Amino acid sequence: MDQSFRLKTEDLKARTSRYDIVIPRGNAGWWYSDPESEPGFEDYFPNLLTDEGKAGTLKMIREERRANHDWWIKSLTLGVTVFVGLLGAITGVISVYYEKSSAPKPCIIQPVTANQ
Repeated sequence: MDQSFRLKTEDLKARTSRYDIVIPRGNAGWWYSDPESEPGFEDYFPNLLTDEGKAGTLKMIREERRANHDWWIKSLTLGVTVFVGLLGAITGVISVYYEKSSAPKPCIIQPVTANQ
């Protein structure tokens, strides 16, 4: 186990804190529990994620990002829908106002007779 292993765990912890995700301690196999198996890392062992823990943490981050993107898409869609609906309603009100305010137009179509 090298120093980059600890840095990867620290990077994942920083990413989870950005999304307010708590890495569960109760999941078996997510955290290293035997500091004697790797000398030199005794201080870091309770805080090192295993490969399974890293994969699970990355999955939680992906799900949170997907939920965040989904919320933004739904919010923007709602906003555009309301805007287009209001624009259509305003157009309808304006067209009815101008139709009623203009004078009646004479009929310009003349009946056609057989003699002409």
